[in-house]
Amino acid sequence: MPSTNRQIHIQSVPYGIVAVYLAETTILNLATSNRASLRTTVPMSIVKQFELKSGDKLEWTFEVKNNEIIIVVKPVKHVKDYSKTEK
Repeated sequence: MPSTNRQIHIQSVPYGIVAVYLAETTILNLATSNRASLRTTVPMSIVKQFELKSGDKLEWTFEVKNNEIIIVVKPVKHVKDYSKTEK
């Protein structure tokens, strides 16, 4: 079972909107024996918040700023394709 360290920061911003920053530390492991990629665990707090389940897809985007990697992970929502309607 991977260990995690959790930090939660709540910040008030203008117009009564509250921004919540959740930081968790996970450990990278080899995804396969050929060492082509690494994997990590999605913390359960995120799984529950976004109602994720096994097989769901995540979209990863990142940027490098000031020698830090800023990663944004979004669940890919399944949208019904109405262009293929039954006749």
